[in-house]
Parts: sequence; C-alpha cells; structure tokens
Amino acid sequence: FPENENSVAIVIGDNLQVMLINQAFFNTLTERETVDTSKYAQMTIALAFESRDKVDKIVNTAVSLGGKLHAEPEDHGFMYHWGFVDLDGHLWAINYMNIDAAQG
Repeated sequence: FPENENSVAIVIGDNLQVMLINQAFFNTLTERETVDTSKYAQMTIALAFESRDKVDKIVNTAVSLGGKLHAEPEDHGFMYHWGFVDLDGHLWAINYMNIDAAQG
C-alpha cells in the first residue's frame, strides 16, 4: 500500500516492514469482524534482532510513540526479551538471541 492518510509503512530491516492501517480502511480489506484488543489477545508479533541495544531501541521508540510496556525486560544470558503493546492493543515480543551462548 502507498503511504497516505489510511496507512504508513515502517521499515524494520532490509527485508522486513510493517504496514499500519487505520481501522476504517482495514475494514474494507476483510469481511471478518475485528476483535476488541482491550479485552482479547489477538496475536503476538515476535521479531528477533541483532543486539540487545536494538531490542531496547525498538521498545523505547514504540513506548515514546504511545505504545505501552508489556513487561519488564527479561535477560536469560543467551537470550534477551522485551515487549510492548501497540496502539491497537497487539502484543510485540522483541528478542535478541546469542546463538553461540545458547549452543554452549
């Protein structure tokens, strides 16, 4: 979709982007009823990134733009995880995994 008053693209990586679409336009793309995300968890979007710093940057940016923290960061040594809830109530799990440490 082109960027306009109905949608915007956010580039997350070289081969990854997220389209944010307003509710009225989204309703024209589906015949299915949408859920009230203040009551129901619809999905969790999980993404992995190259560093802990990148995880922190993404979560902090999302929160600065109106998102809410989902939980405190979790550091498991080989894996670092943090999450937020976007403006539509969708859960995002942002992760970094040190593959060498996980295998060792």
